[in-house]
Amino acid sequence: LPSIPGEAPYYAPHLVHFDCSHNRLQSLPGNFGHFLHLRELLLSHNALSSLPNSMAEMSELRRVDLSHNAFADFPTVLTKIGSLQQISISFNMLSALPVELVKLKALTTLICHMNRSKFPPQEVCDKGTHAILSFLTSSQSAGRNGGDATSGSAALPTAAQRTQVSRTHGERPVAFKRVACPEQPSLLNKLVPTGASPTLGQRQKTPLRVPENGTTLSNSELIDRVAGLVYGAALGDAVGLATEFMMREECQFHYGVDGERLSYQNIVHDRHRCKWQKGDWTDDTDQMILILSSLIQWAGVVDEVDFAKRLESWCNKGFPELGDDMGHGVGATIGKATMKPEFLTNPHDVARRLWEGTDNAA
Repeated sequence: LPSIPGEAPYYAPHLVHFDCSHNRLQSLPGNFGHFLHLRELLLSHNALSSLPNSMAEMSELRRVDLSHNAFADFPTVLTKIGSLQQISISFNMLSALPVELVKLKALTTLICHMNRSKFPPQEVCDKGTHAILSFLTSSQSAGRNGGDATSGSAALPTAAQRTQVSRTHGERPVAFKRVACPEQPSLLNKLVPTGASPTLGQRQKTPLRVPENGTTLSNSELIDRVAGLVYGAALGDAVGLATEFMMREECQFHYGVDGERLSYQNIVHDRHRCKWQKGDWTDDTDQMILILSSLIQWAGVVDEVDFAKRLESWCNKGFPELGDDMGHGVGATIGKATMKPEFLTNPHDVARRLWEGTDNAA
């Protein structure tokens, strides 16, 4: 959708929810503010760079999503809407926020990470609403006392005058705990060749049985419990995708303070979640299935080579029977490991070198 008709407010004067995300909007009609009863306005993933002044009349507006657009200047008309409670304007090109935001007494959520802000500094913006409003309040007080703090958006340099700086993305810290496994010598990495006579030390497929005295459940009860674990993990993974990598304030913005808007139909379709269809599980469940498939194939024995082959195949093709064309959500470490030619024959050594950082090519 490249534009919104100017007569739209008159055809739906009592509209309360407006969602025009993921379109090609570059501007809104000048009379857009005539949606006088609008409470939620969702315009993420467009090409907007400004908002019409008529929006100051939208006295019922509570929630606005302007993330993933082209705003270089904060739309100051929002500071005139006293009813606003939640604003998301992340993933734009903002270099400053107006101090007038502190006048919005109903404002509880202000999300503006992944911009280029110098006022407040971007690292302050990334800390969330409280940090941003505290900074703006302090700056406003300093300005009133004759300080040098910027006192409003009118005094800020224009977008054309600002020096654009590149953004850097820090890697998420990952902690690994090394566990010694002396009982699993490298000999166990070898598979029994088809048709070969098994010898001492080689693996043999045997019926997968519960260890003696391993459970008090009957076979049917145990099967039901294990199936419940698998289904529960997949369902929990599918729900968890809705908030993966989000900050707490983002979760509350999109799904409500108590998660009242959280459902498969309402999962945010952003640049991370767009890789999956609504209701899909993620790579976590995919890899659980790979592990379980290998354990079943080898009667409960953890066979590194068999799992490595399944993992490498999944990275390249996913599960074709489910309509995949590749494995979605492959992490950096798994991607590096499966690209090593020796991963299919000695996966343990490849993984160890990556974990220890001794692989210079990694």
